[in-house]
Amino acid sequence: MRKAIIAWSAAGWLAVSIGMGLAQTPPPGGTSVRQNITQDTLEFTPLLAARQSLLLARTRILQQKYSNAISPLLTAAEALAYFEEEEPGPNGRDAGYLRQEIKNYANDVQTDHHDAVIRIDAWISRLKQWQ
Repeated sequence: MRKAIIAWSAAGWLAVSIGMGLAQTPPPGGTSVRQNITQDTLEFTPLLAARQSLLLARTRILQQKYSNAISPLLTAAEALAYFEEEEPGPNGRDAGYLRQEIKNYANDVQTDHHDAVIRIDAWISRLKQWQ
């Protein structure tokens, strides 16, 4: 029941945030994705927060703004840490490995970005398996 309520709340939050995002122009420079994802979102819907962050990182990479992809990658890793705590079984362990993989890549994305979109797509696919 709790997960259903959280999923319903997350869907509503996502719809509102997308609508608000379309009405605003993005601020100049590399603002932090963390400003847009609240602590509650990280804690209560970590997979949603991780997925949104990875999608933002993917968009920035497609725009060739590699340094601006670092912040959303780190936010995705932070969200996965919450999921890892919530799911102590095999999914939690896998989330821990994925979290570390994303954190490591955040350090290298500026210089090693030839397969960045493929990596992010694979990570998003792994997240979908846990939902």
